[in-house]
Amino acid sequence: MLGTYSLFELRYKPDGALAGAYRHTDPLLMDACRTDFETLYSAGEDLAAFHARETEPVLRARCAESVK
Repeated sequence: MLGTYSLFELRYKPDGALAGAYRHTDPLLMDACRTDFETLYSAGEDLAAFHARETEPVLRARCAESVK
C-alpha cells in the first residue's frame, strides 16, 4: 500500500495469511514504487474485456458440464 508519507510492504505466509508488514518512509523508494505502479496500471487491461476473453468461456464450459 502506497501513501503520501509511507509505503507499506505487506508480507504473507505460504498459506496466504497475513504475516505482517514493513513500513518504509524513504522518498526515493516511494517515488520508484509509484512510477512502477503507474507503468503497470497504464499497461493494464479493462477488467470487463479480460473477463469476457478469459474467465467467461471457462465459466460457461464448467456450467455446461455441470448441467449434463
